[in-house]
Amino acid sequence: MNYTPGKQLMKEVRAALILKDSNLSKWAAANGVKRQNVSKALLGEWIGPKAEALVLNIIHETLE
Repeated sequence: MNYTPGKQLMKEVRAALILKDSNLSKWAAANGVKRQNVSKALLGEWIGPKAEALVLNIIHETLE
């Protein structure tokens, strides 16, 4: 699937995390990253290799 950072991706990831009895803060803490960085990467406000890797990681763990 093709996921583009933005509000829709953020909603989908948050919904998937809720279904797994988690949330963005818990996921970020478990993966050693700041929640704010996860949010900015998912929304497309932070771009670059690290942001892209972070987005791919959370998509892999939550949506696929």
